[in-house]
Amino acid sequence: HLCPGTMSSAPVAEQSPRHYAVPGRSSPTGPSFPHPYRPMGAEERSAALASVREAFISGYDSYMTNAFPRGELQPLSCSGGEFDQAKVPAVTLIDAMDTLV
Repeated sequence: HLCPGTMSSAPVAEQSPRHYAVPGRSSPTGPSFPHPYRPMGAEERSAALASVREAFISGYDSYMTNAFPRGELQPLSCSGGEFDQAKVPAVTLIDAMDTLV
């Protein structure tokens, strides 16, 4: 479900998993491992940047249209809601634990 006027939920193109080693690169923790995706070229990087910028602007515009001056945009009702600061430590803890995995 998307708020009116937001981006469509078009499927993201999948990349086939490939491994590209980075010769001569190492870190203090050991040798580098191959990355599962090929490096992006300048055109592809530019297109990805434009896509990220479009997604940010779409979300920000949706917030300004449907939720401002409330603290957050509630995605199911497309209305503003109060930002609950009590949730922030729990989210931070979950993010930190997810990073460890």
